Amino acid sequence: MNSLKVFLILIAYCWKFVPAENVALVSGLYSGTLGAGAATGLERMGIGNSPAAMTGKEVSDSDYSAGSASFASSPERGNPSSVTHFGLHFDFYRPYGLDVLEVSELGGFIDKNHWGMSFNARQTDVEGLYQEQLFSLNPVFHFLNQCKGGFTINGLKIAGQGIDPFLAWHQDWGLIWSILPKLKLGGMVQGLPLWNLNSINTDRIIWQFGLEASSIRKHFSQSLHLDFRKNGAGKWQTLTSLSFKPFPGLGLSTGLALTPMQLSLGFDYQWGHWRTTQSLRYHQILGRTLISGLSFKG
Repeated sequence: MNSLKVFLILIAYCWKFVPAENVALVSGLYSGTLGAGAATGLERMGIGNSPAAMTGKEVSDSDYSAGSASFASSPERGNPSSVTHFGLHFDFYRPYGLDVLEVSELGGFIDKNHWGMSFNARQTDVEGLYQEQLFSLNPVFHFLNQCKGGFTINGLKIAGQGIDPFLAWHQDWGLIWSILPKLKLGGMVQGLPLWNLNSINTDRIIWQFGLEASSIRKHFSQSLHLDFRKNGAGKWQTLTSLSFKPFPGLGLSTGLALTPMQLSLGFDYQWGHWRTTQSLRYHQILGRTLISGLSFKG
């Protein structure tokens, strides 16, 4: 890759993605869906996820869903009120194949019947030029039997050549409504200023709304996600994804977004409480990104 392309990609990354607090959805199943499904909580963990995403009471409806991040076993299905879910995850990628640009993410969660809590951290490092650390704390609540809501407190630390280190704060809010056992609506807003604390990029508030429809037939399940996302003053972007499980433990997903065109293919395999994810994303302008992840859920 020539030096001009490297320079242009770094500029695009630092001025487009960082002003949005670097909340690109890459964790777990999102790596293969381009972030489609985030509004309705496709995945439990990850930076940029819906603040309303959680496991818990609805596990009996989603154990074998292609879009489910739950690893509940069948005995838990009979009495979901007594279940405690917990998990950890780690994801790593080099955006657009750049050796000098690294992004790593880790986090964990614990969910009870009516409430949950998660913590996530992401570090972005442009070797010798720029470093960013994003931390998030997310309480979430299950109410009215079909609704989940929550908020996320985020702290963003930035440092680099010619940049005085500073810490900025913002908050996210989300709501998910299960209209039917296999149909959900959801919405979230990210990047809102946090009281009178230091905040940046208030013109980069992100809105995302979406729906999820799933189908289960014996060991085969599938889910379709349609999301609409708006970053600051930009235009609304349509994100679509299809996820399915042809066999127990094996998951496949694909995602599509336009303006600019983006494609993704994802693979995940679960053995016991462990799951690995591998995904390939293609961006019309910036090129390819390979994302790897490992998680444990109980």
